[in-house]
Amino acid sequence: MNFEDTIIDIFKVPAMSIETTIDVQPLLNFTYDLKSKDEGRHFSNVSGWQSLDLDRDLNVFKEFRSTVETLANQFHNNLKLKKCYTQTLDNFWINVNPTGGSNKPHAHPNCVFSGVLYLQTPVGCGNLNFSHPNRNHCYHFNQDTVEEFDARTQTSFSHTPVVGKIVMFPSSVEHYVDGNSSTVDRVSIAFNTKFKE
Repeated sequence: MNFEDTIIDIFKVPAMSIETTIDVQPLLNFTYDLKSKDEGRHFSNVSGWQSLDLDRDLNVFKEFRSTVETLANQFHNNLKLKKCYTQTLDNFWINVNPTGGSNKPHAHPNCVFSGVLYLQTPVGCGNLNFSHPNRNHCYHFNQDTVEEFDARTQTSFSHTPVVGKIVMFPSSVEHYVDGNSSTVDRVSIAFNTKFKE
């Protein structure tokens, strides 16, 4: 018997990363217009601006909403979640991280999928990072012990943002955003989905 055949992956964390054709310019225009009038809120953002939850029925979000719900339902089906449910966009908001702006580690309880659409991503604007769900994982698998990291041994996963790309993942996964080291704002729309019968 081949030793590789004896290895089983007992847990996996899925995530989706896909480039879309969403026209981000109207969303960027909306962002800066709103930011000029609204001080926003502070949640996970550090030295940045975050809007309040936005109105899903505004026309400017029509393509965004349709795309998110289509992808979320494809993700739902890929994970073989029950067909009596579908995914619907629950809430969403805008993040603007200027130079130095970041988002501290957090998760999104009471949701199914969370994600982000990138609207503006200058080089060095800060990666999206996912932490391993098992906090004890790094005790034995770390820089001192691992020769070559893979999905079984890495303690975090980093994703470089790209304009127009959507990244979606289970809402329970802790994530954070590095500080923006560029001189241009990093702009994104973050969102959550929920089950709909």
